[in-house]
Amino acid sequence: MKFCPSILDEVATKIRNKNLLHEHSIILGDNASGKSELIRRIVKEKIDKGERVYFIDSVNRYFDVSKIDGLTSSIEIERNIILKRLTNEYFNTKDSFSMYGTETDCIEMFYMRYKNAVQELLKEFNQLTFEVTFPKEKLVRYSEEAEGKLSNGIQALVRIFVELVYLQEVTDSNQIMVVIDEVDEYLSPSNAGKILSFLIMKFPHMQFVVSTHSADLVCSTKNCNLVIIQKDYYEVTDSNDFESMGEVQFMFEKIFSESREQKTVRIEEQLRRLINNKMMGAWGKKDEETLQEIEESLLTNAQKILYKRIKEW
Repeated sequence: MKFCPSILDEVATKIRNKNLLHEHSIILGDNASGKSELIRRIVKEKIDKGERVYFIDSVNRYFDVSKIDGLTSSIEIERNIILKRLTNEYFNTKDSFSMYGTETDCIEMFYMRYKNAVQELLKEFNQLTFEVTFPKEKLVRYSEEAEGKLSNGIQALVRIFVELVYLQEVTDSNQIMVVIDEVDEYLSPSNAGKILSFLIMKFPHMQFVVSTHSADLVCSTKNCNLVIIQKDYYEVTDSNDFESMGEVQFMFEKIFSESREQKTVRIEEQLRRLINNKMMGAWGKKDEETLQEIEESLLTNAQKILYKRIKEW
């Protein structure tokens, strides 16, 4: 990494001490800027100072309905989750939620405890509810009575909602900082655009610090600090200064131009590999999962042609 540690320490301290204009903060930066490392430092500094903090890294967005279990009464695990997620073994690498400290623990075991609250949040957020019908097949029945599996986007929403409802019970009405790396991970542009405003509204005693690649989120969220990290400097501005998507996209072009080019090349390579596998009869489950992830991406015209050929083959 080429980021400057002293810059990250300075920004982390400002966010932790609430030295910025607004209570909530949005962190922007490409993959080489040290954005995720800043997230880690904010959380670690809060822990070292004995202050309340909860952390959700970008990999913890899966929700497997086949693992849903009965009610559980043990919920005093907040600190253990955070410390585990900060380790090199788990940080943005492995799903790390555990209740009892064993390898078989999972957040799905908490679902029945918070089912009603989570379903109410889903319904208010995007008019969607579901009931688990055949857990082993991972099938659910949606409110419109259509049956299917949870998409990656819905899994991400359910996962965030379950964790925050759990945290709300643990912390009661005490103020706590909630740090979420890549809060828009797996979400559609429309859902990414409204997720932070929704979380701020529904969990008023939580101070949110999130990172994102979503221009829709920045454009739609007001009264937040925008913390821009660029390797050897940082800039803090006000989300209220950006009144149109055009203004936000212009800023994003300056921040993400290099990483967007790299992403375009990566998607192109994935699409060509997928079409070869389809043509040669080598299509597998992993290929299907990759295609579903690409479906939610913003494709170029050439990529759309390849994608359509794969879907129709």
